[in-house]
Amino acid sequence: MCRIVGAPRTLLPLLAALLQASVEASGGIALCKTGFPEDVYSAVLSQDVHEGQPLLNVKFSNCNGKRKVQYESSEPADFKVDEDGMVYAVRSFPLSSEHAKFLIYAQDKETQEKWQVAVKLSLKPNLPEDSVKESQEIEEIVFPRQLMKHNGHLQRQKRDWVIPPINLPENSRGPFPQELVRIRSDRDKNLSLRYSVTGPGADQPPTGIFIINPISGQLSVTKPLDRELIARFHLRAHAVDINGNQVENPIDIVINVIDMNDNRPEFLHQVWNGTVPEGSKPGKFEENNLEITSGNAV
Repeated sequence: MCRIVGAPRTLLPLLAALLQASVEASGGIALCKTGFPEDVYSAVLSQDVHEGQPLLNVKFSNCNGKRKVQYESSEPADFKVDEDGMVYAVRSFPLSSEHAKFLIYAQDKETQEKWQVAVKLSLKPNLPEDSVKESQEIEEIVFPRQLMKHNGHLQRQKRDWVIPPINLPENSRGPFPQELVRIRSDRDKNLSLRYSVTGPGADQPPTGIFIINPISGQLSVTKPLDRELIARFHLRAHAVDINGNQVENPIDIVINVIDMNDNRPEFLHQVWNGTVPEGSKPGKFEENNLEITSGNAV
């Protein structure tokens, strides 16, 4: 008799757990599902993949906020994922069907529980008309020409070479990467060159904001900029041959972040009361201060 009465008591915790799992599965109470909210993440690239290029961002839904997950790629030789879920290319390679699909894993550091999501990459079609239009619209920055001295050494031209700054509006909506300018050397006609950029915003913190195609020299920005955080970037562009030998002296590139009024001015009150002395003459100035607030400093 005691065994019959006591048995259900031992099953109460198990029954409670099963009931909770059933409610969560039905969606009656649990509104959050831990894992990736998307089944597949996709990105369309306008050029071949190159080393360090940000590709896309995968988001992991952490319902209780206490899970600490680490990301991994099914193709670690080609792709890596930082702690914020940004997927980067580990090396440069032409995009093909072999690299078009791979998986991203998120693993709980404590429980070792693992989730996965698929990533698909595709190359944006490049029509001949688009190529001509693009070459006309994208500005080129060419390394200064060098003169050959009689003794065989290179000599730079005497006149100063000043490259105008690049003005980039803040809070741009993209699409990203957004192409800015093309950097090239006249020596690319005879040599196979590789281009790179260095400095804060490129290979120094905050890294990955500006990237360059090492083959074409196309400089791009990968995300919206905020002038309140950084108003100006100073980069240096380099050109080397396939053996890593410098073929041009580095040039300085300045990128100014242009302020955009992203917070419209608003009056503090809907109605303002002012006073005018009796008998005031027409055209006489009477000071009544109207206060206006704006999220941007004037």
